[in-house]
Amino acid sequence: MRDRIKCLQHYREAQWLNFRAESQAHNDLALGVGATGAPSVLRQSRAFAALIRLGVPRYLRPTVWLAHTGAATRRAKAEEGAYRKLVAEFERSSRASGGPIDGPRATAAVIRQQIEKDLTRTFEGECTRVNSAVGKSWLKNILGAYSISNSSIGYCQSMNFLAACLLMYLDEEDAFWMLSVICEELAEGYYTPGLPGLQVDIRVLADLLRSLHPELWSLLQQCEVPLDLICSQWLMGLFSMNLPLETLFLLWDALFLHGHDILLAAVLAVLSLALENEKFARAEAFEDVVLLLKSADFFATLATDSVFFMDAVWEQMDLMSSVDLAGMRERHRAQVASEVVRSTALQEVHTLLGQMADADTDGAVRLEMSRAIRDLQQEVRDVKIQKIELERRLGNMVAASPIVQRRRRTQPPEGRGVRPQSREETASLTATQQRYDIEQAGIEQLQVDSA
Repeated sequence: MRDRIKCLQHYREAQWLNFRAESQAHNDLALGVGATGAPSVLRQSRAFAALIRLGVPRYLRPTVWLAHTGAATRRAKAEEGAYRKLVAEFERSSRASGGPIDGPRATAAVIRQQIEKDLTRTFEGECTRVNSAVGKSWLKNILGAYSISNSSIGYCQSMNFLAACLLMYLDEEDAFWMLSVICEELAEGYYTPGLPGLQVDIRVLADLLRSLHPELWSLLQQCEVPLDLICSQWLMGLFSMNLPLETLFLLWDALFLHGHDILLAAVLAVLSLALENEKFARAEAFEDVVLLLKSADFFATLATDSVFFMDAVWEQMDLMSSVDLAGMRERHRAQVASEVVRSTALQEVHTLLGQMADADTDGAVRLEMSRAIRDLQQEVRDVKIQKIELERRLGNMVAASPIVQRRRRTQPPEGRGVRPQSREETASLTATQQRYDIEQAGIEQLQVDSA
């Protein structure tokens, strides 16, 4: 296996050297990137598509990653010293120097505490560049600066692993700009409040499993394993907390050069390869599946041969080319956005309740409370309507089902009970009922506290 990997590495380097010579002949700014920063003609060629599947030689990764993700362009367009200013601002705002700590300073202080905790947990016990005192300082600077540059995201756990892995190939400032591209473009919506991008992708994965891997989907449903439980960490960390580094960087080569869909293909590849594991294939309970997929040994065994793993990922990409991924995302995006709005509304109610307890005579707060009650009452009415409509549609679907029609022809019409709802029907109704119960409880609490 080692000989096979070495042969592939030599072949990969030879192909990239040829491509670099051709790129220089076209006066490209970087490999496959034109003088304006836009993809050159070579970037669209079949030869480049083949190179993506081979992966990028280690010594070329900094140049290729920065150029093809747009991180180099971001750095060039920023004002001189922008990164250092962000680092200094984070240091200033996150340290208390007398007086009350509130507002942005409180947020920065909390973020600083969380980052410093996570520094010791990042590749703990491993011999990496990040585990040195200088490496930890770089990592803290990158994460702190990013929390200032994008306050809507701030800092989210798993970003520490992303930045640490970037530092294995890039200098401190380049790693910062790459992290910006990852959080705002390649994994858009994965780290913002409510994680809307992550929620959409998990629902798209469910659609892909149903259509492309029905046996695998059936096993997960039989064991009652929710996809978000097993996939969230993989996706948010771009597999940086799971795969061996050699395999991880080959996956990142594909992600940075091909785009976001590689992440979905990697999840499908992991689950498909897991199905070849006898314990996984014979799983009968929730614990059997989750314990296997969460174990470090599973990933270590799975990705020992990095080339084999990436072949499995590209095989899934080829399968995914037959489905309308953009259409799937669009269908789920509106639903997720609505759920995030509801969740945000409930969080705001809890905040207002706390303010009410601290200032129960404040007329302005009472006015805000009454407005929140009115808005949430409308939300509850909307959910009731959705619940009734969903029940009606499910009832019609069940009644029109060919299976039900056959049963009606072969069974007496009365006295035989009602067909039990399927797992998906029950889950849909349960989720709707839970949202209604949560919102109704929130309104009742508001009405009691504001009385």
